[in-house]
Parts: sequence; structure tokens; C-alpha cells
Amino acid sequence: MVSIGVFWGYSFAASFDKEGIGRYFFRLIEGMLSKQVYQMKIAFQECNREEIVRVLQPLKDIYGDKLELIRFINVPELNMRAKVDLWIVPYVGLENALQLEKPYLLCLHDLVYRHPIMSDIYRSKHPEACAQLDRLAPLMCAKAVAVIFNSEYILQFDGLQGMGLPKWKTALIRTSAPVEEFQLFGLMTERALRQKYNLHQPYFLFPSAVRYHKNHDRLVQAFLNFLHSREGRRSNVQLVFTDLLHNHPMGVEIEKIIMSCGIVSYRNQIRFIGRIPSQDLPSLYRYAKGTIVPTLFEGNVPFPLLESLTMDTPLAVSRIPVTTELVKNLDHFIHFDPYSVTEMQEAISKLWQADESVVKRQQHELRDVLKRRWSDVATEYGNVISNVLNALK
Repeated sequence: MVSIGVFWGYSFAASFDKEGIGRYFFRLIEGMLSKQVYQMKIAFQECNREEIVRVLQPLKDIYGDKLELIRFINVPELNMRAKVDLWIVPYVGLENALQLEKPYLLCLHDLVYRHPIMSDIYRSKHPEACAQLDRLAPLMCAKAVAVIFNSEYILQFDGLQGMGLPKWKTALIRTSAPVEEFQLFGLMTERALRQKYNLHQPYFLFPSAVRYHKNHDRLVQAFLNFLHSREGRRSNVQLVFTDLLHNHPMGVEIEKIIMSCGIVSYRNQIRFIGRIPSQDLPSLYRYAKGTIVPTLFEGNVPFPLLESLTMDTPLAVSRIPVTTELVKNLDHFIHFDPYSVTEMQEAISKLWQADESVVKRQQHELRDVLKRRWSDVATEYGNVISNVLNALK
């Protein structure tokens, strides 16, 4: 049995439950365990112990000793204790991974701060963090035995061009719909979901933490514009976000947009309900009128796109490279320019009018992607792992 370590080496509390990278790795760990040939060892520091144990307990109950949780104090101590054949490092900014003695695969989801427009935003808002990643990313890539990408766009822009990686050192492994995970969680009743989150009206959903590139501000403005239309006034629809405004500096700007609306009832139809447990996510999608994905940038196909279609909920999506890379015929989707509030408002109107045929067309367009499972993702990781371990013999 091959022993694979996941180096969750954050020295601060990093969500394993509600953020994209954490959800990605929960699904990957589950997929790897399902293969019956891997033992997974998850290494973390004390600041993340409580959440890691809570989130991974359902998998621990199923797979027992095949899933081992290792709390470590420092990396030299971890090197002595953790008997692994190879590590998977989930984030390019984990500098302490450079101290790992065993070889590691690096998951390079994206280097958002390097991309056009995004670079101006992030380098102005977080110059020190960007400078740190400018220094660290090449070192992390150089030491990795292989670097995993989730989209051709990021592989080309960040991997081959940005980091100057040789093609042989890279692998493209696309993500998957979260079918296994959502089946594990099951569904709440609609009444229970609506009571828990006080969602007693129809609602649109954007399940994402507030980030500069997630585009919450334009979506809020477009939604308020929709509410001022005749159709919007009659809809009584809410817009639901899974974060709180005070969790991010952009919250101040978003709140200004909301408060600029003179109609109190419209302001109240914008709901920031906070981070929710992953097990509630399938239900939140299922009972939504539609999902809106306004993001300016992603490193792979946005999770909400696959998650929403998995739960039979129609979508309106922004036209960005990682989406158009997979969606060959955008006419089957409600789509918009993420920089255009006007186009976004029109998309909201179309989503409000959408019937069951819309989601069926969207699911058909992505039928091959939606058939993909995390066990397939795990198989492709396994191929990379086998090649690396054979080369190291």
C-alpha cells in the first residue's frame, strides 16, 4: 500500500471546510481512499486540529486506519514521525514544505496576482504578500517532483510561461463534480433548510467567500438594479452569499453599494448568511431558484458551476477562460461579461425566468464533465504518483 501525505502545513487557522482549497482536498482524499491502494496521512498544526478532525471524521469512520491524522509541531519533527512515500502540498505559499525530506507533488491552483487586471488589484492591496509569492513560488516549483494544474489556461500562463516549468514536470488534472461528497452529506428538507437560514423567500445563490476577484460588488449592484425593474419588484427574490461582510476589506465597499439603495426592503433582500458547514451546501443549492457565478478569475472551472448542476439548479455564469475552456457552446448557458453590470442584470432576469429546460440544457452541455468523479481525479493523481515513485527508484 502506498502511503501518501497531505501537508496541510498552515501555521494559522485555514478552513478545510468552507474554502475552495479545503473542499478540493476533502474530495481528493475521499477519492484516493476509495482506490483501496493508498493510505492517506493528513499532517496539520494545532491551530487546524479541531476543524480537520471534525471535517474528516466521516471519512475516518468509513476507512479507519487507512486515514491517519498527524498533528505536528515543526517540519523536522514531522519528517521523523510521518512514514510516507510522497507528500502532496496543497498551496504554493506553504514555505515550510521546503523542509520536507520526502518528495512532494505541488498543486498550483493559480497565481492570481500575476494575471492581467488581477495583478493591479492584488499588488496594490497586498504588495508584501505578492512579493513573498514572487520569491517563493519558483522555489516551491523547483523542489516539487511534479506540479499539478486544474486547467489548461493556468498550466500555460502560470506553469509553462510564468514559472518556466518544463512540460514533463507538469500534469493537467481537472476537477470533478462533487457527487460522492454530496451523497455522503445527504439533503435536509426544504423546510429545515429555510428555517435554519431564515430563507423564506425565493433566492439566488452565490456560495463564495468575499475576495477581490469574486466580484461580489458588481453582482450586488446588478441585483439591486434588477429589483428596481418591474419584474424584480414582483419577484420578492433574495440574493444569498455564504460569507459575512466584515470578513474581508471589500465588505466596506459592498456595504456602501447596498446602503446607496434608498428602498430598505431591497437592501434587506441581500443576505450574507456567513460560512456554512459543507454538509448544508447541497441543500442550499437544491432549493435555490438559481446560482449566479460572477467571478472575474478562477484557476479552474468554478466549483459552484459543477455543484449547482449536480443539484439540478440552473446557472448564470461569467465568461472567463477556465469556463469557456470547458463550455464549448455558451449559448446553452446564461452568461455575461463579469465587468458589465448591465449584462449581469440581464442574466439575473433570464435566470429568474428559467424553467427546468434551462438546467437540462446546461447539464447536457457539460455531460462529460458531470460524469467525471473524484475517483477519476484520484486515478490521475495515482498515475502521476506511480510515475514519480518509479523514477525515484
